[in-house]
Amino acid sequence: MISGLRHLAIIVSEEKSIAFYKCLGFEETFRTEREHDKVVRLEGHEITLMLFVDPKHPARAACPENYGLRNLALQVDQLENSMEEVRKTMEEAGFDIKFDPILVSWNGARYTYFKDPDGQPIGLIE
Repeated sequence: MISGLRHLAIIVSEEKSIAFYKCLGFEETFRTEREHDKVVRLEGHEITLMLFVDPKHPARAACPENYGLRNLALQVDQLENSMEEVRKTMEEAGFDIKFDPILVSWNGARYTYFKDPDGQPIGLIE
């Protein structure tokens, strides 16, 4: 039977996305180059991300959304403090991110989104 989630796989267009996810506290633990792409494993927060670096894939459709992974949602303790920490870390690394307004979900959780360099939504949820 299923014993857990092994990893989340994300196709990215360029190497700078690896630095982006490292700013979120993920550490690179494996890398290999294949004939058609690079595969980089990042681990952190009890999550494993597999980034497939390949600039030849089509861009992510934003509206309407594609079927499939909607977002990567990261749990935080205090939303505003976490937003400021992420903003500062990203700016220091040369990334200009914009947070959506803080909203309250149907289950009462406060959250916001921002996007990775390829437009993949990243959520911070309190």
